[in-house]
This record gives sequence, C-alpha cells and structure tokens, in this order.
Amino acid sequence: MIAFFNHFYKIWMMHRIGILTFKTYIIKKGCGVLEIDGAKSELKQSDAIIIPAGASQRISNFGHEDLEFYCLCTPRFLPECYENLEG
Repeated sequence: MIAFFNHFYKIWMMHRIGILTFKTYIIKKGCGVLEIDGAKSELKQSDAIIIPAGASQRISNFGHEDLEFYCLCTPRFLPECYENLEG
C-alpha cells in the first residue's frame, strides 16, 4: 500500500493493527513525525521504521509538501484488526 498526506491533512488517528501484525513504513517523499507507544521519531525521505505488532501509533505530516510512504504489513492488513484508540 502507498499512503500519502497532503499538506492540508496532517495527522492520522492513534490506532493499532492487531497483536500479530507489524508494519514497516518507508518514506518516499516529504517529512513527518511517527509516534509509537508515545515515543516520537522524526522521519524524512528514504527513512524506514518498523512498528512492532500491537503498538499504538500515528504518523503526522509536518512538512510543506505531501508526505508519501509505503506501508508494509506482515501478515497482511485485515480491516477487522484495525483498532481506533481515539474513541
């Protein structure tokens, strides 16, 4: 899956993708901040980061251009595993 945020849409909701699925984000373009279980990391083009299975997370675009990234889920993403942690 390729995801992107334009400069108008800044933050995804805090969420979790099940207890067995881990995710890898690879930043294709732009910059942002990824929060995993409360710890924040700045990301820029060509960075890659693994999100452990069961971790709460959200990504935010704080740049002036679109934030584009690849999202690799292992095992594959299933909508029924998505858990919104913001209510």
